[in-house]
Amino acid sequence: MSQSQQQKIEDIFSNLEQLQGEVSTNLHVPLGKFDDLLANESMAAFVWLLQENKIIWTKDVEKTLGLPNISLGNSKKELFRYIHPDDLSVFTLKITESIDTASKYCSCDLRIQIDSNTSIPIGISAQLEYNNDGSPYQMYGIIKDKNSQMKKEENLYLNELRYRNMFENSPVPLWEEDFSELFEYLEELKQKGIEDFEAYFEKYPGELTLCSQKVQVTDVNEATLQLFHANNKDELLGSLDKILSKKTYELFKYEVIALANGISELEIDGEIKTLDGLPKQISLKLVVDAPQKESSKVMLATIDITDKVRADIALAESEEKFRTSFEASDVGMAIVGDNEMFKSVNLAFCRMMESDSKTLQSKSYLNVTHPLDLEISKSCYQKCLKNKKPFSLEKRYLTTKGKIKWGLTSVSPIFSRSGDFLYSVVHVQDITNRKKSEEDLIVSSKECESLNKEYKAKNEELLKAIQLAETSDRLKSEFLQNLSHEIRTPMNAIIGFSDFLDLESLSPSKRSQY
Repeated sequence: MSQSQQQKIEDIFSNLEQLQGEVSTNLHVPLGKFDDLLANESMAAFVWLLQENKIIWTKDVEKTLGLPNISLGNSKKELFRYIHPDDLSVFTLKITESIDTASKYCSCDLRIQIDSNTSIPIGISAQLEYNNDGSPYQMYGIIKDKNSQMKKEENLYLNELRYRNMFENSPVPLWEEDFSELFEYLEELKQKGIEDFEAYFEKYPGELTLCSQKVQVTDVNEATLQLFHANNKDELLGSLDKILSKKTYELFKYEVIALANGISELEIDGEIKTLDGLPKQISLKLVVDAPQKESSKVMLATIDITDKVRADIALAESEEKFRTSFEASDVGMAIVGDNEMFKSVNLAFCRMMESDSKTLQSKSYLNVTHPLDLEISKSCYQKCLKNKKPFSLEKRYLTTKGKIKWGLTSVSPIFSRSGDFLYSVVHVQDITNRKKSEEDLIVSSKECESLNKEYKAKNEELLKAIQLAETSDRLKSEFLQNLSHEIRTPMNAIIGFSDFLDLESLSPSKRSQY
């Protein structure tokens, strides 16, 4: 039972005492605003007029105490018939002892017998009133369902057990802290007229240290020990000064200022140190239970985000490098979103398209593609998204001034870890001049080919003429050789016989024959 409920019960006793002169004429004790409290707590109030043997109950007493199909009645006899036989003597003895010692208070636990097999435990707390001669004339008090109380206590125990199990086994580093003294101190400062706590702590930094001393750490879980590299709770709680740094105090300062301004839940990022001096980036989540009350329990989660912070820094650096190279690149670059629209374009691409970034970002990549290349552009882009692979393509673009430009286009689709498409990075190298050179080369090649054909025909004619000349020369040589042979043979005979004619020894007949 909470302290506030206990105070209300004391108020009920006070109210009952004030009703001494009224109960004799009423069937029920009128308690007004306390009726709901009594019913919610499974309790009922009563006044027992001892001399008149009359008991007056609050309304619906049997229903409140969970007593089915019975009536406690309005007399001692009716009440006693439902008290368990084993408890009746105890109850009577308690009342007798209180009267014999003139005690004002009387309390005991007993059972109400429902049937032979069923009984319900109840508790009675009462006060006795005496006449001037010392004889008791009235008893008033509260009767409560112990069974309901035991269930509440059991539920409370189970809830605490569940909470403790969840607390200890949570993968999140948790701190259980008591801020009662801190809230009292902050309230004192407010009563002294302090409103701007940020300015106050700036002027009096020592007050922040005093505030930290008013925070009591009641428990930490296993995940917290692992985070701070502690072997056990005593080691960590006995070395809290080691895990605090200047940045940690800044974190605590923000925390105290928020609490002073009535904030009961907050989330901030900061830095702490492990017991061996290793810095850790954490996300601190704080929830206050019943702030500014007598007992203020605070649950503090200190989630290690060191790797996340490092990743964020690396990502920021990577994005900065990409942005720098993106803007400074001489090659046209663009980011195309999932709606095929330009999300971002660099200066080189703007120059190529003879436009500006704002105008291009209102267009789709299809809007700047030459109509004759639309189909192949669509086909390649859809295929790359489906296969999650980049592609390259030479295609024509239409600038905002209507010029045609060729671009060597490379498209790289970017997907998330879960496989969702994010955007495409497009590189477009202006190859218009190269394409013009290629076209000029093609024309020149065709002209050369035509000349080659002409030269080939002339060469063929020359070859034929050469072959004819060579044939004529060969025939002439053969003719001369034949002619020489035909003349030389008879001439040799003539010359031989002429030489014989000169011989003196030759006879006239022979000479005439030769």
